[in-house]
Amino acid sequence: MRLLVIFAAWAPDDGENSQKWLAWYENILAERFPGDDKIVAANWGSADCVERRLEGLPGILEFGRVPEELHVNSDAAPFQLGLSLAREILPDYDYVLFAHTKGVSYAFESIENWRNDVSKTVFDRRLVSDFIQTAPPSLIADRGHMVTGADSIKTFRARTGAMGFVLPFFFGATMTVYYAPARLVAELIERMPGEFLSKNLLSQGMTRYMFESATPSLLTMLDAKPAFLCGPRFNERLNPHVSYDFDPRHNSALVMREFEKREAEGEAYQQIPVPYVFGAAEDVYRSNVAFKLT
Repeated sequence: MRLLVIFAAWAPDDGENSQKWLAWYENILAERFPGDDKIVAANWGSADCVERRLEGLPGILEFGRVPEELHVNSDAAPFQLGLSLAREILPDYDYVLFAHTKGVSYAFESIENWRNDVSKTVFDRRLVSDFIQTAPPSLIADRGHMVTGADSIKTFRARTGAMGFVLPFFFGATMTVYYAPARLVAELIERMPGEFLSKNLLSQGMTRYMFESATPSLLTMLDAKPAFLCGPRFNERLNPHVSYDFDPRHNSALVMREFEKREAEGEAYQQIPVPYVFGAAEDVYRSNVAFKLT
């Protein structure tokens, strides 16, 4: 698997907590992905320790800083810069790993369980590579939402027709750290407005969660199949092409079929159970997303 890592970085200061987080990400990127090319983009306002920790990573192709005029208070702006730097070389890769300094705003010790989880899933390159060999073009994440909120649905239903997407509904796949097929990322960039990578995302009407929710969702419209690694990855009886989490009800293909059925019956986007997969397995069953397009 030819992999390009796009890493969005930010640290609020040079303090001990920031240093712990950056040291952990430095170690992950250097030891888990030593032979893979990397582009690192730091958000505007990041502390200097970001450069000191990440600029010398093995395989780094580019290190950039978001200019002030493109700043968005999230990982969206550095991902935008990272994609701008990667645009011309995307055809050289099979997959792109989108990762960012998740957790750096929180006490390092408070999110140990999350670090342990992702170390065994999305940051296990061999596991992901083996999975890709048996899967269709997939969006591969540890966990995530299956559908985002009504405002996002309204926004993207209004836009996707003009962008040439063929699915009649908005299917959301919110992911924090994920792999995406490089050819679909390149296709998505071509379908987006011309200023997508050059103007401030908020000024374009985009969301600060553009790369955690909107981008994975749009990639599903290009036929990428969400695949979550936090639970069993396949259920051949249900669907050989889409993974599921802790329960067959979470199978993304089944969710999509439910959308189609309800839309055909004139009941699209009423309240239906959709999982928010984060935390322990037992927490998953309690979560619903209520949304209506009215």
